[in-house]
This record gives sequence, C-alpha cells and structure tokens, in this order.
Amino acid sequence: MRLTLRTILAYLDDVLGPNEAKEIGKRINDNPEASALVARIKEVLRKRRVGAPELSGAGSGPDPNLVSDYLENSLTPIEVVELERLCMESDMHLAEVAACHKILTMVLSHPLDVPDEVRERMYVLGAHHSSKKAATTSGLPLEEQPIAKDFEEASSLPERLPDYLTQKPVWQRFSTIAIGLLVGLIWLGLLYSDSSLWGVQQDTLAKNSTVLQSEEPQQDVPRKPDAQPLQPELANNSDQQNPVMQPVPKTPVSINPIPPGEGIVATAEPAGLSIPHPPGFEDEPVKTDPAKMVHPQLVAVPTVKTGPVKMPLTVLQVDGLVLYQGEAQPDWKVHLNEEIAGGDQVAVPAPFRAQFSLGTDLQLFVKSGTKVKRLADSEVGLTQLELSRGRIIFYRPESVEMETNLIVRISGTDWNIQLTQPDSRIGVEVIPPNPDGHPGTLGPLVYELKIGVLSGEAKISLLHKEPQTITTEDRWTKWDSSSKSFITQQPNIPDWVSPDGEPQTASARSLSLSYQKEFAANASVAQSIGPVIKDRIAANSLFAAQTLSLIDRYIELVPALASEHEETRIAAIEGLRKWLVQNPENGDLLVEEVTRNYPDHEIGSIVTLLWGYSANDLSEPTISQELLQYLKHDQIEIRELAFYYLSRFGKTTKNYRPLLPASERKAAILRLESYLAQSGSFNPAS
Repeated sequence: MRLTLRTILAYLDDVLGPNEAKEIGKRINDNPEASALVARIKEVLRKRRVGAPELSGAGSGPDPNLVSDYLENSLTPIEVVELERLCMESDMHLAEVAACHKILTMVLSHPLDVPDEVRERMYVLGAHHSSKKAATTSGLPLEEQPIAKDFEEASSLPERLPDYLTQKPVWQRFSTIAIGLLVGLIWLGLLYSDSSLWGVQQDTLAKNSTVLQSEEPQQDVPRKPDAQPLQPELANNSDQQNPVMQPVPKTPVSINPIPPGEGIVATAEPAGLSIPHPPGFEDEPVKTDPAKMVHPQLVAVPTVKTGPVKMPLTVLQVDGLVLYQGEAQPDWKVHLNEEIAGGDQVAVPAPFRAQFSLGTDLQLFVKSGTKVKRLADSEVGLTQLELSRGRIIFYRPESVEMETNLIVRISGTDWNIQLTQPDSRIGVEVIPPNPDGHPGTLGPLVYELKIGVLSGEAKISLLHKEPQTITTEDRWTKWDSSSKSFITQQPNIPDWVSPDGEPQTASARSLSLSYQKEFAANASVAQSIGPVIKDRIAANSLFAAQTLSLIDRYIELVPALASEHEETRIAAIEGLRKWLVQNPENGDLLVEEVTRNYPDHEIGSIVTLLWGYSANDLSEPTISQELLQYLKHDQIEIRELAFYYLSRFGKTTKNYRPLLPASERKAAILRLESYLAQSGSFNPAS
C-alpha cells in the first residue's frame, strides 16, 4: 500500500484493517517526512480559527466537490497530485481535508438507528399493501423487509397522510382569492359612486361659475372657536339634481417671522396653552382639553441657542470611501453619510482620500491611512479631534473672517491649533511609534508630530502654553521634545500638503476602484476585507492588510504574516507592531493569537521578532547570530521578520531576500556568515 495523504488519513482515523494499519504505522515511523506530516495533521485539527476556504471571490479555494471526490478516490492522478500539493502548502486546506475525512469516518462507522415507527410510516407512504406487512415485519432488519411493488393504490390513501401533505380541494384553494376579488370590486364600486371625489360635469361647472360671478362676495362671519363650523351654501341648479358646494372665502392668516438664527421645533401643544387666532375670530383664549385630544397638534416653538455652538463634522467629498465606527458600535463599517458625533471615529484607508467640513469655518483634507476621532467639545466650545495616525490638511477658506481655533489630541496630549489668517493651509502628520524590544526593556514611546504651512499662518502650542507661530518660511517642521519647540526638518514641504495633493496615475486609479468593490455596505470591514488578504492580486492584498492595520484588526493580521505577497507581509508586520504598543494587554492577546495559528516551537520566535530590536541590539553578537538563524528558517514569515530589521536599520543584507529559492538563499547566508565572522555583529562598533 502506497504512503499517500489519503492513506495517512485512513490510518489516523482507524479505517484500515489490522495488518494494513500495522504496515502503514511502521512505514510512518521509518519515514521522517511522513512522521512530520502526521504531527502537522494533528496540530491543524487542534487549532482554532484556522478558517475555511471561501466559496467564491477572493481567497476562494478548490470546489468542495473536488475534496469529496478526493476522499472517495474518484479523481485522476494529476488532480490528486494538485490537491495534495495544495494541502502541503496550506494549513487551512489540510485541516479541511483531514476534518472532512474524520467526520465522514465517524458518521459511517456509527449507522443510524431507525425507530420501528418511522420505518412503518415510510412503508405506509410507499404503498397500500405494505401498510399491512409493516406491522409484522417491523422487527426485521431494513434490508430484509419486503418492499411494496404496487404503487397504483397509493393515491387511495390520502387519509393516512398528514394534513399538510394532502392536496386541498379546488374551492378551498381559490376561496381566499375569490373573497379578495369580491372585496376589491365592492371598494371600487363605492369609490366610483362618490361624486365628491370625481367632481361634477364640465357644463355644470360653467353654469355655476356664471352664478358665482353675478353674486356679490360674502362677508366673513365672525364666530367663536367653539361654535359650529360654517355650513357651505348650496346653489340650486335647475339642470342638475345634485347640489353644488360654493367655496367659502379664505381668511388671510398673518404669521410672525421667527428671528434669524433660531430654529423651529415641533412639539405637542400642552394643556392650557393660549393659541392666537387669525383676524375674523373673537380674541378669546381657547384651552384644549387633554381628555378630548385624539391627535395632539404640532406647533412651532422657537429655540434659543445658549452656550458654545457645536460645529458638525460632516463629509463633503470622498475619493473612494470612508470607514466609520460609532461610539456604541464595536465594528467598523462603511460610512453612510452620518454626522460624526462625539466619540465616533472615521478612518480613510489606502488608497482613498476624503474631505470633511467642520461647520463653515474649517475644511479637513484627510489622506490615506488616517484615523480621526471626534471628541466632545471643550468647556470653552472649541472642537476637539483625536488624531491617532495619518495626514490631515487643515484649511481655512478665504471667505472666513474669524480666526479658526481647534484642539487636536495626539497620544493623550492636547495641541491648540489656530489658523490666524484667511486662506491658511497647514499639513499635520502623526506617526505612531514602533516597539524596539520586549515591554520590560522599552523606553518612553513618542509619537512623531510634523507640521508644515503651505499658505497663511498658524499658531501651534500645547494646551495652555505659549504658542509658536509657524509660517511658510519655516517649511516642514518637526516637534522636538527636548527643546519644546518646532524645528525645521527638511526644506521642502511634502507633495501631499499641496492643493492638488499627490498625483494619481491611471493604473493607481484602476486599482483603487477594484479594491473599493471588495467592501460590503451591510457587513463589517473585518467580514468583507479579511478574506481579501489572500487575494492573488498583490495590490488588493496590500490594501486589505493596510486597512485592517488602520482599524487594529490583529486577528486577521497574524495570518497575513504568511502571505505570498512581500508587500502584504511587511504591512502586517508594521500594523501589528504599531498595535502592540497601544495597550499593555495587547502583548498577551498577541501570544494567544499566534498560538492559534502556529505550532508551539514557533510561537516564541514570532512574538520576539514582532516586539523587535533596536539599532543597539544589532551590535550584540548573540542577537546578530540569532537573526542569522532566523534568516535560515523554513517559514517565510520568520525569514521576513528577521530581514525586516536588517533592511530597516540599513544594514548589509548581501543580496538576501526571503522569497529567493533555497539555493540562492543559501549562497546569501554564506556571505552573511562570512561578514559576521569578520565584524562580529550586524552593527559593528566604529
């Protein structure tokens, strides 16, 4: 018997005979690769959240029927090789095939026990003659019981079937429809006979119009509000039997305008409220009786604004889409034009852009990879925003004469930003920190804050501190925590701060539209974008990893470390590292998630590499040798993590790349070993 994946599955599920099981067990013990495969199968079956191939779209696997044909041994040899190769490369597909085999084995090894009553009932439904024999043969095995052959008399047994299986008479089936049609005809007849709806004939209207023109207009008759309503006068018409209603002249009603700036609120009229009446009525207050009110009236009550005015944060224009998370909503979803209230968050994932308005005084041009939270307004009425990461352009239109002032919170620190001149445009960039070691060895983590003024002038300061004026002459500045001031970092302002923004090519626009189609309006972002990480299109996979990183979906980012696309793996690494330092509890969550996706002997390596190293760590020979061993690892994600630090700190790589074939990687490793033998570490002391 050949040692194949199907044979190993049969051995693990105790399907083979004693002699065959003994032979296969001996061959597995003698073959290291087969033993490793057995251990891997047991491991993937124990894992949680391994997932399953999607049925369609991005990340979809082979047709489920192909797996069933494989388990039934009905595939061609070429198809068997392709499916087994896929299982060897993917834990998800291996787990699916192994689990299906185990489930089928359990079901087939435990046949169903059919009760006698069910067996008798089935024969009664089959034929009339079998109903008599079922009672006497119900104790026999199913294959020994006689099967009725005369099915012609089955139609004579409607009384033996349940009511929901019997066919109702024709009059019962159509009685409901007939009643509905009859009611409809009666309603149409009443509607047609109502002359008040259809009006009168044209010649009658012409004659009555002549009579109305010859008569003098009637005077308004004053009445009390509690008097009987005025009855319309009837004009006798000799040519028509039906009387014609003369119109009652309408009394003009004067409405006092509401002062500008005051809103209108519809409220139910309370009891005892005096309502002013239009001219022609006696000026007598009317008090409503709550007991007699069936439908409360809605009256306009002017509202008076008190305290600071809260400016609404709304979306003006979107190039792509915007993600939204409400204060009481745990999941991120596609923004559907809701006003962004206090506690709500919005995120603009790559490669999209958006434009927001803060009332009429300020516009926000939000770039890709930015997450903003609307905070409650300050005590003095200033708008407060929290910028977690990303790039924003704050623009004060030229038509706004008043100084624009707001508070931006960055890593728990409040900054006061004032745009002192019309047509002021400033760019703000926030870069969250990355860990450079385990939590116990981490120093203070500092967010990078960069600001540039393209036009106008801005005053930036820590809250309640002396502001620093930044103009176009300062160019691109960076906050220096040691001097407590902004210093020039580079002479040129980045292109994204310009009015036109960064240029977008036709191919980039096409990729953006393709990725936008992956979002579902009625599903969370994790549900619709999580599977896109496995997309064969590298751009879609990269955008998905960046989106999930922006909203801190670490559960989907851990499997993305093993993506076939290099860009996706790097985006997952950077996203997980930025997420790690946000909360002390994230370290334990990372270990738990890595445990679900990786074997025990790889958990420590992946967690250590995600926490990372500093430039000083690479000067240690032991850590340099440790990274070198990681570069030799069989798992692509471990090689990628080790290479990430060498390339991040600009150290020599000797043309090593994680995706190179094994032979080329081996040659690069030899060059790196020779380099370490001479220098002692990847960061030798100068």
